[in-house]
Order: sequence, then structure tokens, then C-alpha cells
Amino acid sequence: MKKISDDSAHKVQRGLNALAKTSEFTRILQEELAVRHLVVEDVTPCIKNIHYDASRCISAHDNDDDEITVYSKDYTIAECAILVTFLRIQGRWPYGLEWWESKMGRR
Repeated sequence: MKKISDDSAHKVQRGLNALAKTSEFTRILQEELAVRHLVVEDVTPCIKNIHYDASRCISAHDNDDDEITVYSKDYTIAECAILVTFLRIQGRWPYGLEWWESKMGRR
């Protein structure tokens, strides 16, 4: 898959929607669903707004160390499953972003 365009929120979400249709996404999502005791119907509605939902919880000063932190308590369990799935996929790409999941909320 080619790089997801980052010049507008709409294009980012469109790229995420396309990525969500790949077999790699499905495979990793199944792993996340098992860990979180969810089914695909629990998380599918989150995909269409995940860029907006993630953006509302992130600000520029949150990542001074160039690492993304997914604070689980800032999202629903379904949103976390989707975010982590996308981050796991991009983590395999050249120059993928560093990230980790915290079971806590922000400080």
C-alpha cells in the first residue's frame, strides 16, 4: 500500500479506511480483538472516525520524545483496538512511528 496522504484530515481518514480493508489489518485486528475480548462488530463502527477520535486526544506537546503513547483510558476499548491495529501495521513500514500503549490515562 502506498503512503497515506497527510495533507488533510479527510485524506488521512480515507487512507485509513483503505488500509482497514487489507488482509494484514484483518489479521492484526483479530489478534487485538482476542486480547480485548471483543468481536469485529464491536469495533467496525470506530474505523470511520478513528482519525478524528485519535486527534482529539493528541496535542503537539504530548510527544516530545517522538513516541506516540496510546492512553487506553482516553479511548473506548473498541477505539483502542483499532488504534493499536493501525499502529502495529505502520510500525512495520520503513520509518514507522514508535509507539506504546499505556493502560492508564494521561498524567
